[in-house]
Amino acid sequence: LPGELDGARLSDYLVSGEVRTEGGTVKVTQPLSLLPCPKTDKKMVIDGDLADWAGRAPLELKDASYLAPPDALSHGLWTGEEDLSVRAYLAWDDERFYFAARVRDDILKNESGKENIWSGDSIQIAFDPKGEALKMKAAGYETGDREFSFGYSQKLTSPAICRSWPLPGAEPQAELAVKRQGDFILYELALPWKELGALRPEHGKVFGFNFVVTDRDLGGGVEYWLGLTSGICDGKDPAAFRKFVLVEEQQKW
Repeated sequence: LPGELDGARLSDYLVSGEVRTEGGTVKVTQPLSLLPCPKTDKKMVIDGDLADWAGRAPLELKDASYLAPPDALSHGLWTGEEDLSVRAYLAWDDERFYFAARVRDDILKNESGKENIWSGDSIQIAFDPKGEALKMKAAGYETGDREFSFGYSQKLTSPAICRSWPLPGAEPQAELAVKRQGDFILYELALPWKELGALRPEHGKVFGFNFVVTDRDLGGGVEYWLGLTSGICDGKDPAAFRKFVLVEEQQKW
């Protein structure tokens, strides 16, 4: 990557290369779409009120283009933004990776403990720390990938988090706050870098990242979800994740 990462140019990079075989050489050019993850110059307070995120641009999932499974809309499971929508935020500093979300969900339902917190209203985030997953490889996580599931457990009457990959699952070292505010659920999470394997706090570091917000309104399990991309709830596929880049300055994007 060029030394200067400008927010206006983050989606304009072209990656070029050559594939050499016995039959000849083929030149390949592929556009590289990157989303910035800005460094914060202040310590983020994990208290669930999202005050530290004021003025930061969110990732918004609020329409059917982010909805899965495909029949969730036609079967009337998801009825629009009031039923489930989300504004999510990413940031980092030298010690931790931060994730926050403001989820609109008219019914909060999660009766699971930590190890199964993903089976009710929750958020799952996943990392391809080296940004190396390729479509040509078989789908599925590799040992270096990371996935975390978290939410408010009505069984435990407290926030709960589990590292759901790699197996066996375990409770990570993390700070988590979850608060209910009317029809909204506010999440704040801080993960120490050691929880993220090969991903390091360095300007210009590219990694794969994805998140999903699940909804369970009835008595069974999760009925549908909104996801930045596919690759978590519908089968593990880090090649489908978006590519992010750690940047020193907060970008306007």
